[in-house]
Amino acid sequence: MRCKILIVGLSALALLGCNRAGGPMRQLAEVRADRDGSPQFSFTNFWSFEMRRETIVPRFERTRAACLSDKSLNCKLLTASINTVGDSTVYPTASLDVLLPHNQVDSFKKRILTPVANEPAGEATVRSSSTRAENVEDESADADRKVLRLTAYRDRLIALSKRPNLNIEDTIRLEAEISRVQGELDDATKSKVSTDGRVARETVSISFEAFPQSAIGSVFSRAADTFIQSIANALEFLIGSIPWLPIVAAAVALITWLVRFLWRHKRQA
Repeated sequence: MRCKILIVGLSALALLGCNRAGGPMRQLAEVRADRDGSPQFSFTNFWSFEMRRETIVPRFERTRAACLSDKSLNCKLLTASINTVGDSTVYPTASLDVLLPHNQVDSFKKRILTPVANEPAGEATVRSSSTRAENVEDESADADRKVLRLTAYRDRLIALSKRPNLNIEDTIRLEAEISRVQGELDDATKSKVSTDGRVARETVSISFEAFPQSAIGSVFSRAADTFIQSIANALEFLIGSIPWLPIVAAAVALITWLVRFLWRHKRQA
């Protein structure tokens, strides 16, 4: 009799776990149906733009602001950095990493190339553009299975913890196991969301650089700095030579006296 009751109880718990897992299973089936069975890829784009050095900062700020504030883009800013220095011989650089929906990638590139203030149309150019595709179908499927498995196991543990005939020791063990499984489920869910996000949106790595200058242009751009540095070197030499002036004057006077003495002695001879 007790065996029959135990078998019936376990069967009921198994059915309960299957029913609770049925919702996520149906949702995943619908997602798979929407994808038409096509392989899942994660796309990463690499864009490098060239422009005048004075337009790097405004273009960087405009691109960053568009990703943060334009809701129609559905853009997510991952990283943003800019490097500007006072030395005219060093070009400023800037870079951004963003996530964009597939249908916004091309329009976002065109928006970057749109002239900023006081910039002629078509001056900014694309130095290089490349795309890398990574198949994440197996990774996504593994994440789905792990989430469903842990969800079903957690639900069965919760159902067992609600039984009225549990002692304190069993209750403590079940609560500890539920907590452990919930932690694994949270991590698996984050991994699944990350993978799905990489499939739903493309990663775009953007860099802004200045046009390279010719040798003559580089000389002219450094002309003011070169002139100032030369004046500084001359002043440094002059200040450093002041303590030697008395010694040099004495040496010149001695040599002059010696030459005159020898010349007079030669005439007398």
